[in-house]
Amino acid sequence: YGNALMERLLDLGQYLTATPYGTGALGVLRIDRGHAAGNELTGQTTASMIGLGKMVSAKKDSIGSVMSRREGLANEKLRLVGFEPIDPKQPVVAGSHLINVGDPVDLEHDQGWITSAAFSPHVGSSIGLGYLQGGDQRMGEEVIAANPLEDQSVRVRVVSAHFVDPKGERLRD
Repeated sequence: YGNALMERLLDLGQYLTATPYGTGALGVLRIDRGHAAGNELTGQTTASMIGLGKMVSAKKDSIGSVMSRREGLANEKLRLVGFEPIDPKQPVVAGSHLINVGDPVDLEHDQGWITSAAFSPHVGSSIGLGYLQGGDQRMGEEVIAANPLEDQSVRVRVVSAHFVDPKGERLRD
């Protein structure tokens, strides 16, 4: 009955221009909107890292409250931000390490990593999400996204994690 259900849903959603899409498209759309998902949410992720630190109560138990007090994570300065290549023809590669321009590509100078990347038709280039030391204070700065396994490096700009509709205006139309 899967095909019949799909056809019925498309008929009912025709006035909304409903269309089927795959998980690849869903991944691009979530990166476009800056939505943290599996790659961003690990056993080391705190609410502060994804910009939700104010939502975790220090006075009562809540999801994330214990994690936010764990030694080694409580003072973490990594913040989820977006990355776009300086040259729109170059790819942003998930797993790349973030290095300050001019620094050697080694663990001592590692500033973070790109968690997710995709080509965005809305932006017209490859984009990525990732964690960067003090990222929320580094908007507009250029860093190197180094992928030593592939012997690649791409110069990227630190931007908001919300590439498309950052204020959510399209959701309310």
